[in-house]
Amino acid sequence: MDSSFSSLHQCSAVEVERSLSPSDVAEDGKVSAPLSSRWTTAESSPEPERLGIFYTLPFKTDLSDVNTYLETMTKIRIFLDKSSARDKMLSFFQYSSLLCSDIPFEVLSAKQKLFIQFRKALSDGRKGFRLFKFLSEFEKGRLAVQKRNSYATKFFASILYFNSFMYYILDNWVFVETVLKKAGIKRSRVYGVEKLKNYRNYFSLIRTLLAICYCLEYIYKNNDDKDKQTKIWYQEVMLVRQFFNLAILLLMFKFLKHSNFKVGLCRIGSALIGVWKHIPKQFRP
Repeated sequence: MDSSFSSLHQCSAVEVERSLSPSDVAEDGKVSAPLSSRWTTAESSPEPERLGIFYTLPFKTDLSDVNTYLETMTKIRIFLDKSSARDKMLSFFQYSSLLCSDIPFEVLSAKQKLFIQFRKALSDGRKGFRLFKFLSEFEKGRLAVQKRNSYATKFFASILYFNSFMYYILDNWVFVETVLKKAGIKRSRVYGVEKLKNYRNYFSLIRTLLAICYCLEYIYKNNDDKDKQTKIWYQEVMLVRQFFNLAILLLMFKFLKHSNFKVGLCRIGSALIGVWKHIPKQFRP
């Protein structure tokens, strides 16, 4: 592997020497052309360990473009390392399909079946990202309770994360029951999938209401603190997301007039903020 890379590198260096015009070479044999207009070689580049294979490319490479590309790919890799980030990204595509399947445009109506099947496929695939996530919620709850000082805030945090814990327990249960149902395996004592989903949504509703209270309390309490303006902005964005989630649940419980278009619109808004939340802090717009 090392020998083949070395020979490829030497070959590229030879091609570089052959391709330089006389105006690029000074009397002492050194290349005088600017870096951005020269062929990239190991000798000319200041960052050999970063650019790697870009030194062997048989065409002109602007190092600023290469660095931008590498930085962008690093951001994408860090984002995609999180299963919850991939889940929110798929959620955006899933509910975009739901929205498109309900838009009364002739062009989209012709592809309605495609959008429906795509949404169902993504819905099943996303379940895998949330398997055993209740363990993560349990640990988050334990740490949150430890950080609180008063008994009131400890109680509030424990209730909030208990509902989140139960939501993911039931979400995993729904996934298992759905798989068993599709496999044709009948069980004597089992809750129906729809009933489990309703229980799950009740826990989600309580969790959402508590999260809204937490965001409002944090913003009100720290509004005058100049050192916490970034955190306040974060909580304001999260508050918008929780209102999207509340609207979704009210639509699902039919407290508001239900339609796939409304659900899809709210889900897309919530998913986009979820994607933003999982972008590393130093990279957030």
